[in-house]
Amino acid sequence: NHIIIMNTRLTLILIPILICISLGQSSSDESIVREAMKQAIVNLSQQTPPTSNRFIDSQRANGASIAAQRKGDLLQETTRLLIAKHGVEIIPRLSG
Repeated sequence: NHIIIMNTRLTLILIPILICISLGQSSSDESIVREAMKQAIVNLSQQTPPTSNRFIDSQRANGASIAAQRKGDLLQETTRLLIAKHGVEIIPRLSG
């Protein structure tokens, strides 16, 4: 259930990101990014969250920080997948 909620939230966050990335790009580039993001969501949802209780409450991240971290993790994983499959040349091509 937690994974489904996380995937839904990530999808809602990613829609505007995907639109921004794909503006001005060919449909094949858009498809490449979309597939990488879908795989990144799957990869991240299969990771087990850390269960450490070593932080005191004042050191726990707030909701905005957690959302920003998830977004960053997703973008990092998407980038990793794109480079692994298409080589580093994909980054300037997608940047326009």
